[in-house]
Amino acid sequence: MPENRQECFLDELWRRMNVRDKDIRFIQLYAEPDHDPLQWTAFFSTVDLPQEPYPFNCLLTRLDRKTQWQGVPDELVPMLSGLKKKLIAKNAVQMMDGMMLVKELNQRNIPVLLIKGGALRTVLLPDVPRRMTDLDIVVPADRYKESYETALANGYHTVSNVMYSIDLHKGDRSTVDIHHSMFKNNFQTDEPAELILNDASEHRRNGAVFKVPSPEDTFLMTMINAVDNFLQGSDKGPVTWLADCLDIEERYPLHYETMVEHAKAFRVWPQFQTGVLLMRRFLPLHFAELYRMTDTRIRTKTIKRMERLLKCRDLTQEELKGKPLPVRAWHRIGFLSAYYIGIHHLDDSTITIIRAFPGMLKEWQRVDRASQLPHAFLNTAVRWKKERKEA
Repeated sequence: MPENRQECFLDELWRRMNVRDKDIRFIQLYAEPDHDPLQWTAFFSTVDLPQEPYPFNCLLTRLDRKTQWQGVPDELVPMLSGLKKKLIAKNAVQMMDGMMLVKELNQRNIPVLLIKGGALRTVLLPDVPRRMTDLDIVVPADRYKESYETALANGYHTVSNVMYSIDLHKGDRSTVDIHHSMFKNNFQTDEPAELILNDASEHRRNGAVFKVPSPEDTFLMTMINAVDNFLQGSDKGPVTWLADCLDIEERYPLHYETMVEHAKAFRVWPQFQTGVLLMRRFLPLHFAELYRMTDTRIRTKTIKRMERLLKCRDLTQEELKGKPLPVRAWHRIGFLSAYYIGIHHLDDSTITIIRAFPGMLKEWQRVDRASQLPHAFLNTAVRWKKERKEA
């Protein structure tokens, strides 16, 4: 794939996530080792804080630690300081509620690995308040059902039950996502979890005991989660993961060889390389050593497959709108299945992907007591019928 075509596709991925020039400029300034207050002042001349997206404003609160508010207009400092205090309070509530569930799991001798935002906020970047929508934990696959039942017994209810995790709510303030694999693409297979667990550190908070992945593995997980969001079109503050990676790199001496080794072992090497490309699209001078470790052939193959996957998604969302209901249902099932499997098997051949299809259907049926699939299709059919009638 020509370099310019690859760059165009990466730009298309960023565009789909509604990333603005303002977001890009922020992350470029944030990545600078020496901060120029005049550049930040110029940047804030383009910022209308009350009108900015909430995730973007949450990112701006990091400037307290990064620049001590230098270059931030005096009238905005109290607003950002107030938002930072609000984030700290919300983080504390989320962690307190989540640790209560972790304590219950401890009592049943179920080991817990805290990942994503929870790991960053609690241990790795404790002085960086963040916008957290849930607390993500990983439990052994053979204790997954027991962990789920423990959560239900402690007042949680199921919000979504997908192939790799269960999203649980308790009241209106506590959200926990229980995973049975480190990475989504491994939900059907055994993964070498010990690679991450052996390097993880153990911690205690509010009487709960849990482990947190190493900085290298957290960096890796952050990138893989970001690429997954890009492919699924899930806009969860797409620049936040870049800031997280920059903060981890600044705080810890990272061993990139370990990241590459684990990415290959967990079969997320293609996604990891895509994450490196996405980072360097706007930060070309950063992560040069990591970029040198990537493989041109795999990068090219991955980008091509990602292009096809996004075309599949676009087809189901746009080009089938005027088709008869049976045609739309058939294409939607087929394309979305191929799209989903393709995301998690970016490095596999087409034959391997086809072989994975029955297992995906079986897992799809299992996760919600064999009712999720027909129920979802029924809801889709009803919605399509309503749309057709309104048209």
